Parts: sequence; structure tokens; C-alpha cells
Amino acid sequence: MAGHYAPYVPGWDCHGLPIETQVEKELGGKGKVPPAEFRRLCREFATRYVEQHKRDFKRLGVFGRWNDPYLTMSHEYEATIANAFLDFNRKGLRLPRPQTGLLVHLRFNRARRSRS
Repeated sequence: MAGHYAPYVPGWDCHGLPIETQVEKELGGKGKVPPAEFRRLCREFATRYVEQHKRDFKRLGVFGRWNDPYLTMSHEYEATIANAFLDFNRKGLRLPRPQTGLLVHLRFNRARRSRS
């Protein structure tokens, strides 16, 4: 690294559908617990696998900042994202609406019918 100190910071994306799907499997289906409890269980699931990965990587001899990893579920990271959305809003910027193929198709057909 040209003589620069560049420590490896391990990181994990701790949000998303794969984690939610696995927790739902463990619960035996969707909607088995209230939303707050479901989020807690997802956080516990992610933490369990982060710890397992850390243990395995250390055992393999990987050096890194294991005591301060990058986790998308850390409260500091979540606060940073929330502040970014607030900044966008204050500046009058809006994120584009998600575009699915079906949504685009429906809007196209609606626009085409209104021109006829």
C-alpha cells in the first residue's frame, strides 16, 4: 500500500430480504410476531452470523479491525443514513420512486389509453 497504514475493516450488510426470509423460516411463516419483535429477531440472527464469520476468519489467520467492524445495523450507521435523508429533504431533493416492470407497464398503458 505504498507505505500507508491501511487496516482491513471487515464489514457486513446486516439488512434485507435474505435475513428476513431466514427468520421467517425459523418462526414458521410470516406475521408470527409483532414488527418490533421481528426486527429484534432479525438483528439477533445477523449478529449470530457476524460473530460466526469473525471467528472463522480469525481462525484462518485474517488480520483486521475485528473489534470495530463495519455493520449496516450499527446505530451510528443507521443515524448517518437517516441524516442523509433529512439533508436531501431540506435541500428539496427527492429520491425517484422505485420503478418495477409492472408499474412501468401499467403507467404506459394508462398514458396510452388517455391519448386515445
